[in-house]
Amino acid sequence: MFYGDDFTGSADLVMQYQRYGFAGLIFLGEPDVDKLRDAAERYPVVGIAGVTRAMPPEQIERTIAPALRAFHDLDPDFVQYKVCSTADSSPTIGSFEPAVRLGRELWGARPVPVLVAQPALGRYTAFSNHFAVDRGVVYRLDRQPVMSNHPTTPMREADLRVHIGEQVEAPLGAVTLEDLRGPDRGMSRYDTAASEGLPAVVIDGMTTEDLRRAGELVLSSAAGGTAFAIGSGGLSTGIAAALGATPSTTIQTIPPAKSPMLAVSGSCSPLTSDQIDRAVRDGWVGVPLDSTVDATLWESELEHAKRHALEALLSGRSAIVYTCGEGRTREARPVSVTKVAAALARVVRFAREERALDRVLIVGGDTSGHVVTELGAHAIVSRGVVGEYTLLFELMSDDPAVDGLEAVLKGGQVGGEDFFELVRTGEGQLTR
Repeated sequence: MFYGDDFTGSADLVMQYQRYGFAGLIFLGEPDVDKLRDAAERYPVVGIAGVTRAMPPEQIERTIAPALRAFHDLDPDFVQYKVCSTADSSPTIGSFEPAVRLGRELWGARPVPVLVAQPALGRYTAFSNHFAVDRGVVYRLDRQPVMSNHPTTPMREADLRVHIGEQVEAPLGAVTLEDLRGPDRGMSRYDTAASEGLPAVVIDGMTTEDLRRAGELVLSSAAGGTAFAIGSGGLSTGIAAALGATPSTTIQTIPPAKSPMLAVSGSCSPLTSDQIDRAVRDGWVGVPLDSTVDATLWESELEHAKRHALEALLSGRSAIVYTCGEGRTREARPVSVTKVAAALARVVRFAREERALDRVLIVGGDTSGHVVTELGAHAIVSRGVVGEYTLLFELMSDDPAVDGLEAVLKGGQVGGEDFFELVRTGEGQLTR
């Protein structure tokens, strides 16, 4: 079970398990105990997508405490507090401290393992110092161009023992590469940290094999009970591998969309613009939605986009409703994410209510989670892998117009130029 500190991170966690054949369900709000228990009985991976990365510590504690206590009552084998592979956090925003403290209160006072390395994404930890790739170059985290200048949590320290130690206000232990690759996979080093009463232990990771060894260490740290750890999708990979699963090495196909597809995009990335252009060349109908129009014209602009998209779908052609694209990407003015997401959700709902839609592609890292929430979904279930970095989900909702809708959620910088057709034709990897 897991609690994710943001939506895209939660999807990344489920992606890692999906690659090893474990389907996952993500709740988009706090579920009641019965729904949580039912999900845990039906799916091997169950969790909650939160937004705690942007919260102060006091609010984080109030938010995650009920969820972690509910997890505790269900007695799972493993619980993960999912954080970003760049360790986005500080003593005042996105702090790890509440999770460390609550984890020890609920599952024992032994040190909480912390593993944020995720080699597949170019995130590495060596002797507790963290590194991240930027445009093909590996930087120490405090010198990585993006993270060292992060607007909310700029990284000033690459040693994760120091970085996280400032949040928990205590020294941290370390399981280094030498320990991890030794005969006991770092267990003696972990036990030493436990005997010293340290609250957490940073675990290194440079390779997938390191992650597997770390996963074995984490599961062993529980001494027969529930194992609790904090980490990225790399930790999820390690746990899946430690359980004896193997990642799929063959690309299967998920079923193609049953009807013409709708894509809605709030992304203004150049890559998304190229993908939209390619899809239009492949026969999709492009429907621009100008989110910068005057407020008095917004409803008519949205109504036109809804009608135009529906006409395309009913005529047998897939359609893309986009707020940026066809030369407007770099010129786009900032607009409210919630405004765009609410509008795109209305486009999707309109097509769905007209029975013209079975699968939707939602584009934009910030936009996608908001659109799913606006649609009224209370959970999403992974059904298969599409491409390298995305999943095919099925939405779960009390609203019959939304329940059962297939959705692929794509970040703006993700996928090849032909990604839209990839989603429509169904090439990907099925759930085992």
